[in-house]
Amino acid sequence: MRIIKFEIVTPERVVLKEEITQVTVPTKMGEITVLPNHIPLVSNLTPGVVHVKNKNGEDEIMSISGGFLEVLKD
Repeated sequence: MRIIKFEIVTPERVVLKEEITQVTVPTKMGEITVLPNHIPLVSNLTPGVVHVKNKNGEDEIMSISGGFLEVLKD
């Protein structure tokens, strides 16, 4: 199973750092889901809900007030 090294970072601290299988985030262009091998991407995030699926198949749901998303190659 392919994984994504995922972090949520605020100016004060790292809120979440774990290996996941997918994440869905709200962007200015609509919701997007990032899966392993996704193309590199930078996007503005809008207030909304982030859905994370961890390696165990469990869902984690968080709310965000905005920010940006950066997807790096591998």
